[in-house]
Amino acid sequence: GALVDQHYGGLLVWIPSSMMSSVAFMLIMNNLRLLEDRTPAEPFNPEDDDDRRITISASGWTGR
Repeated sequence: GALVDQHYGGLLVWIPSSMMSSVAFMLIMNNLRLLEDRTPAEPFNPEDDDDRRITISASGWTGR
C-alpha cells in the first residue's frame, strides 16, 4: 500500500544520510585524537597567569 511505500522511501532517505554523518563524526573524532597524541602536554603551573592566547593550527587537518 501507499503507507508502506512511504515507510520504505523514508528508510531509503534517512539511513544512508545518517550513516554518512556517523562516518564523518568518527573521522573527526579520530583526527582530534591523533592531533592530541601529537601535541605534547604542558604541565600546569598556577604561577603562570600571563595572558596566553589560544592558537589554532590547521596543519593537522589540512596537511599544510
